[in-house]
Amino acid sequence: MKSNPLFSAGVILLALAVLALFVILLAAYTVRATDCVVVLRWEKPIREFVGTKEGDAGLQWKLPWPIDKIDRYDARTHVFLTKFEETLTQDGHNLMGTVSAGWRIGEPMKFREKVGTIEKAQDLLSGLVRTYKNAVIGKHPLSHIVSVDPDMLRFDEMEKEMLSNVEREAQERYGIRVEFTKIKQLGLPKKVTEKVFERMKKERERLAVAITEKGKADADEIKARADAYKERALSDANGKAKKLRGDGDAKAAEHYAVFARNEDLAIFLRKLEALENSLEKRATVILTTEDEPYDLLQQEQKDKKR
Repeated sequence: MKSNPLFSAGVILLALAVLALFVILLAAYTVRATDCVVVLRWEKPIREFVGTKEGDAGLQWKLPWPIDKIDRYDARTHVFLTKFEETLTQDGHNLMGTVSAGWRIGEPMKFREKVGTIEKAQDLLSGLVRTYKNAVIGKHPLSHIVSVDPDMLRFDEMEKEMLSNVEREAQERYGIRVEFTKIKQLGLPKKVTEKVFERMKKERERLAVAITEKGKADADEIKARADAYKERALSDANGKAKKLRGDGDAKAAEHYAVFARNEDLAIFLRKLEALENSLEKRATVILTTEDEPYDLLQQEQKDKKR
């Protein structure tokens, strides 16, 4: 029985296609955005990719195994917390503290050579953070860490200095990028706590005295301004009153001059004014017309009879 040439050719092509696909699967790999990848050729690193770096993420190629192989690491930020340990301040006080730190792999090839695993990296970084935490806190007195005066606190400076030192050494030695270091928790031994509370009490008392003295000074200043304003107001009022009295006296003098020339007219007008005042509210008054100023009514009757 003769074989079909077309069938044989199809089988060969299919086999070649399967082989090519197999070779492609062995040579192709994907770098995810959360990956750090080191490419090894005969167990020696030749290339690195960081998924967060532009152009590194996506489909990449290598020679098929066993010539090339890859090691993957997590490229995301890792966070850890140091132990709650005692640290000595510049002025000799024991301070309990812990620091949190965030880091990620910056140079995968160096990381693989010097560190190798995430767990070992955190152990190494924990030692670095503790070392520089002690060094930084040891350069500051307790008042820069615990104080009722916000201007005395130096947390930001201490954290920046700690980060600068840890970041530099971690990058140089391990290919690790430290993104932050934060003083997470602080505590004081009982003896130190009593001393701190006593000092805080004295600071509060000193602050209360200063506020009281300032309040007295402000009160004296306000009182002085009020007294000065009162004196100016009284002086202005007295001046205006004197002017009004002078104007009134001048006008009164004019009227008195007229009355002096005609005394009968003056007496008549005064009686008339008194009469109007006594009768303006419809009062009932029983008096004789001989009493002043009602004698004016008698005079009016006499004038009518005439």
